[in-house]
Amino acid sequence: MIFYLKEGKYFMRRKPAKVKQSKPTKRNSGRFGMAVKMSKEIRHTLKDFLPDKKGKPTMYRLNDAIYQWLLLEPNLKEKGLQAVGKLRQTSLNGAFGFTGKRHIECQADWEDEEKVIITIPPMVPANKIEAPAKTESVTLQLGLVGCQIKNAMITGKYFTSIELPYAADKLAAQEIEIPFVKEPGGLVLLVAKLQYHVKNGQTITGKNPLQWLPAGIVDAVYMG
Repeated sequence: MIFYLKEGKYFMRRKPAKVKQSKPTKRNSGRFGMAVKMSKEIRHTLKDFLPDKKGKPTMYRLNDAIYQWLLLEPNLKEKGLQAVGKLRQTSLNGAFGFTGKRHIECQADWEDEEKVIITIPPMVPANKIEAPAKTESVTLQLGLVGCQIKNAMITGKYFTSIELPYAADKLAAQEIEIPFVKEPGGLVLLVAKLQYHVKNGQTITGKNPLQWLPAGIVDAVYMG
């Protein structure tokens, strides 16, 4: 029973068996469920890429980022390639995201339907990237993941890495061509992670094993 006060008098009524939801509430609930499913499949695909595989902050951030994007559902009816700005710079490692001085700039060209071209502009690694003491080299790991909106099915994945010396000398621009088909109705994420190495290639972890593994979403597109 539900007890309530109305116009100075107390009343009681039976709790309804079903609560009627408005159309916007139902629609938003469906979008959130869709976002959670997509986030789960994407994180499972990235399980060997994520620094903190079972971290709740990563799960919550990705759930919310995809949900906020899905709230713009009318845009999903448009044909062609669309940038998804709401997903950029989403952290995949809690507080240690791929942003600020813990990242390498990556520019993605999505225009070709069957490949993605990633360009790393010229840079001086020692000036561009914050790194722990005694760092001698840096590994930039890149990944592409495609996921359908309707059924959260993974449509493609690709991972590669580049070894870069951590030096004061300027490095030339690099271009990476990745074969990847962008299917209609699918979201595609470009993710990146850094690993730092000392002499003999040993990985630096420090006191916190997640501290020097910045990871996040660099760019994202939707193919209508």
